[in-house]
Amino acid sequence: MANTFATTIIQTRVQISVRELYDKLQSKQLSMNPAYQRDYIANSNKPWQQNLISNIVKGESVIPYLYIRTRHEFPLNKFKHFNGHLLNPIDDEQKLARKQILDALTEVIDGQQRSRTIEDFINDLFNLPEQFELQRLPSENWGGLTPSPLKLSGLTLSEVKDKYPDIYDKFMEYQFTVVATMGTEEAIHQMFCDLNDLNKMSNQEKRNANTCELAGFVRDTARLGINYDFHPIFSKVDNTGLYLNFPFKRMGQDEILAKVISIVDGSAFNYGLNKTSLDGLYKKDIY
Repeated sequence: MANTFATTIIQTRVQISVRELYDKLQSKQLSMNPAYQRDYIANSNKPWQQNLISNIVKGESVIPYLYIRTRHEFPLNKFKHFNGHLLNPIDDEQKLARKQILDALTEVIDGQQRSRTIEDFINDLFNLPEQFELQRLPSENWGGLTPSPLKLSGLTLSEVKDKYPDIYDKFMEYQFTVVATMGTEEAIHQMFCDLNDLNKMSNQEKRNANTCELAGFVRDTARLGINYDFHPIFSKVDNTGLYLNFPFKRMGQDEILAKVISIVDGSAFNYGLNKTSLDGLYKKDIY
């Protein structure tokens, strides 16, 4: 039965290999820090990163989907009927459709931490966990016995490539499922909030998911510097403020700016600088 309701989101699923994902990150095809995204925090949690990579190397777990936006002009609606079929293309038409969708991907909606962890591991910025090994299956070469496990403890990916090229190739060809998505700005922002556990997001991360003018000003001035000049007070070295003596994590610098704006705006003198007051500031349509 056809859908008789209007929709602000168009989606279809396709697979992308680790190698293809890495190439798109390196070529800057994929934007990894759209306005509503949280900061990259996985690099401060090496056990989480190592666990993700270990699961990919072992192939024991299903990694959650990556939600990635396509270019505005890309006719994704023409590919909706392929949904699911492009996870394992079986003919030239499906293979071409898969390539066209992958070439149209432009902005990560959900999956930044996973994608950038993949990029860091390939760039040898961290290694596999200690006491990490792969249990091999029984082999005829061993008379049907189980050979000793392969010990990969503490290896970088480059070291894995040198010692065990077959494991390296298997890792690089691991397939993620991508949900290619097209939608309005408001719909994409709402999807980001829906896909993330809001209880684990800081108050400012939730505020920054707004599409109001104030949210855009705070994001650009404190972090991105796209539409507004990057203010020198938010200069940073090694992810730590040069003028503000605290780490720029969980959008802390954005919250500082929001409080400054609240003081300049005058609302801070009437309502304070608490969560409720700042949330109210972001509800104004025009700043």
